[in-house]
Amino acid sequence: MDGLRVPGNPSEAPSANSPDDRFYCLLEDDSLVSKVTVETEQLLRECPVDFVIAVIHVNIKKTRTSYDNIAF
Repeated sequence: MDGLRVPGNPSEAPSANSPDDRFYCLLEDDSLVSKVTVETEQLLRECPVDFVIAVIHVNIKKTRTSYDNIAF
């Protein structure tokens, strides 16, 4: 699993076109992923061969309680 963590150095971060551009990270570290499941279905319409629709469901478990995550 890669790409869900906070960038480790500036070269890993996307380049910003303006100060308002943002990107979001799911995890502090990719090693915190504990389970991955994949379900597939057939898309019932014409589309390019390399076309993908991805729906991602995430269950969050806190590892340390702080004021930032107390609602979880």
